[in-house]
This record gives sequence, structure tokens and C-alpha cells, in this order.
Amino acid sequence: MCNEQPDVKQDGVYNVKETCYHLAISKDTLNSRRKRGLITPLNPHAVSGFRYLGAEIVRFWRSENFLDTNPQQENGR
Repeated sequence: MCNEQPDVKQDGVYNVKETCYHLAISKDTLNSRRKRGLITPLNPHAVSGFRYLGAEIVRFWRSENFLDTNPQQENGR
């Protein structure tokens, strides 16, 4: 897992390979986290070819790094 927040567009759609690249994790790790419900693809009922929204990639990264999962709270402080 990378230490810096992934540089993805919030409304961008990313395939498994791109998601793994931005998170610096393997396909197996991503698949494991998906099965545990820690990251949710846009098409959860697909057999393969999962797609992930950029906002979900960032939310997952923040939760894995024990950061606040609500970035709007940062602006209110």
C-alpha cells in the first residue's frame, strides 16, 4: 500500500489493473479486500472485469491508512 494518497479523479472509473497500480497492491490483495467488503466495485455482481470509482479508491486508501474517511470534516476545522 502506498503512503501517498492515490492520484485519481473522484469521478473517474478504473479497472483492476489501474486500481492496483494507484494503490500499489497486487490483484490478489485487491480481490481479498473486495471479498471482505473493504472496497466496493461499481459493478459488484460482475463475474470479472470489476470497475472502481476514484472516490472509492481514495476512501479505501484512507481507511487502510487509518485516516479520517470523511474528507469534508477536514475543511470544517
